[in-house]
Amino acid sequence: MMQDTRERWRALVAVVFAVTAMALPGCGSQDKAAAGATSTDYVFVYLKTGPATDKTPEERQEIFRGHMSNMQRLADEGKLIVAGPFNKPNDTTWRGIFIMDTPTVAQARELVATDPGIKSGVFIMECHPFRASPALRKTLDLEKELKAKGTPQAKPGEPPPNIRGYVMVTSRDAHETARAIARSAFAGKVVWCGLMDPDKKTDQQTTAGVFVLDATDVGAVKPELPEDALGGSIDGWWSTTTLVQLPEAARVLP
Repeated sequence: MMQDTRERWRALVAVVFAVTAMALPGCGSQDKAAAGATSTDYVFVYLKTGPATDKTPEERQEIFRGHMSNMQRLADEGKLIVAGPFNKPNDTTWRGIFIMDTPTVAQARELVATDPGIKSGVFIMECHPFRASPALRKTLDLEKELKAKGTPQAKPGEPPPNIRGYVMVTSRDAHETARAIARSAFAGKVVWCGLMDPDKKTDQQTTAGVFVLDATDVGAVKPELPEDALGGSIDGWWSTTTLVQLPEAARVLP
């Protein structure tokens, strides 16, 4: 159990390194290119438990170091804009997510395939076209500002101060879910959201969605947004504290 806890906090630190590294000169060109746009095509990646379950602790540590380094490289290149691990998800194969700033799944797969976790089989990836506001890229500027202020060191056994829990809601009908959230106790609590597989309609002509809420208690969200009605899942998720400062546009479906 102690080893699992240490690995979880190391994973959270990796997210901090990766997202902070994205706030580098040169990223602003994307913002200029997106000026006036109301939506951008990204790729949403689930990192899931892979078939390689026989790795030694030493091998896993080495794989994790490579995973962390690769995340930072992708962030440096402006390709990885949001990342974070799940906390006890309904689907126990889910380990975390990446949002890749690439327009096609093929490009995202090529980039994520460079991850040592993927190469070793510890993780597998599941990629989906994802449409959201260009404002999601503002995470880069927010992290740069936070880094300039300096980040306090974490206490032993505790998460880094610039990491916190959120609640991630996935559903089969994004627009109905947006209306349900607006009627719930979590109205106004959406941090960012987007359309999953936006060009793939169901028989009911609905589009799946992902919503991240400014909330930490999954148990408090579920009665307000019943999973059976959503046709999706409500899960704990960790990421950077700066997400709550994203512009209003990031909180609205494209």
